[in-house]
Amino acid sequence: MSMLKAALIFTPLALSLVACGAPPGPVNEPKATVRVEAIQVGEFFGGSSATAWYIAGDATYGVVATAGHVCQDGALYTLSDGNVALPLDPTYDHDEAETDDVCLLFTLTPGARVLPLAERPGAVGDQVEYYGYPAGLRAHYFGEVSDVNEDGSLVASIPTWYGSSGSALTRDGAVVGMLSTGVPDFGNLGTFTGLEALKAAKVAAEQWLADQTVVD
Repeated sequence: MSMLKAALIFTPLALSLVACGAPPGPVNEPKATVRVEAIQVGEFFGGSSATAWYIAGDATYGVVATAGHVCQDGALYTLSDGNVALPLDPTYDHDEAETDDVCLLFTLTPGARVLPLAERPGAVGDQVEYYGYPAGLRAHYFGEVSDVNEDGSLVASIPTWYGSSGSALTRDGAVVGMLSTGVPDFGNLGTFTGLEALKAAKVAAEQWLADQTVVD
């Protein structure tokens, strides 16, 4: 068994106390949405958390996407589904590019439920929703796309709060954006990384999966 695979198998036992289980939801809930926390050995990064969702997967690994500003160097990540995630190698983190606030993490999650990407970008007037973990609490919000920026990012009239970063914005069950920034003082407005950036992230995730060779 590879050292990497062994590390991912045994690490959750040591970190099980900080994993936050998610309660069951309605049948149509995208169970691919999970809470993510960045941790170091014995030390929290301020106890902050965000939201992530499975963007790709195969019979061995799952790849989750979250906001790039959530990712930190030298961190492990606990997911609310009980898994521990690590950044892709090479790390896919576009935090420095405002329109590509995307980070990809991988975990040993065979057959992960992947959220599909939409065929067309979000448009003004689209009715959208997301599941997220504002303040670490599981929530489901509905809203409407109110603007589309030149770079393809979306502005939506929808509740946002700390911990929701990385939430997948969906239209009819397919992802059109991912929460990047909100306006906490206003509380009902957010900007979302656009579909084209997420398509590029999915290509990177699937290429990483294809490149992996597990040595048993």
